[in-house]
Amino acid sequence: MKVLANIISYVFHPLFMPVIAIAVYLDFMCFVETPPRVYQFIIVVMLACTLVFPLITIFLMKSSKVITSVHMPTKEERRWPLLFGILFFIMAYMIIKQVSSVNELNYITIAGISTLVVCYVVNLLYKLSIHMAAIGGITGMMVAYAPQADINMLYVIVGMIFVAGLIGFARLQLSAHNSGQVAAGYAAGFVSQYVMLSFLSSHILKSL
Repeated sequence: MKVLANIISYVFHPLFMPVIAIAVYLDFMCFVETPPRVYQFIIVVMLACTLVFPLITIFLMKSSKVITSVHMPTKEERRWPLLFGILFFIMAYMIIKQVSSVNELNYITIAGISTLVVCYVVNLLYKLSIHMAAIGGITGMMVAYAPQADINMLYVIVGMIFVAGLIGFARLQLSAHNSGQVAAGYAAGFVSQYVMLSFLSSHILKSL
């Protein structure tokens, strides 16, 4: 069982989720056609800022003994990686905003920043599951933007909830978290994304 749990944890690692979220939005939810070169540029920026740079940072922290393991087993070890994650996400937002005229796409990166900020603040007091926050965030994004999707998102959302169940099972099976930490992570991701995207999409902050 632990082998399966490890596979699930790696396949659905939080570092992969931002790119997946952006790709899902551009492919199925964006009502403005994105030119291929812009699409590719946005994906490359997200890969660099939310996957490559964080990975390099984590390994540098590991080599300098700021963290004891790439798995960061304690909430104290997660503080710096989360903080750098916020900075890298801000970088992604600033770059993508220069090439994207679609406000909703820019809102996704802002919502991603808000999710990381929520995780950082909660993590100061309580170790929550970042895996669950990531999948919860994608689900929250899908629910918020489902009305403008090109396809019926109901089955996709149900599928994402099923995936969240798998990830939660994996984290519990590996004893990486308890049930409260799993639930807290999912709630933090889902609520922060859904609330922020709903708020931004109401055009109150159209100037962002």
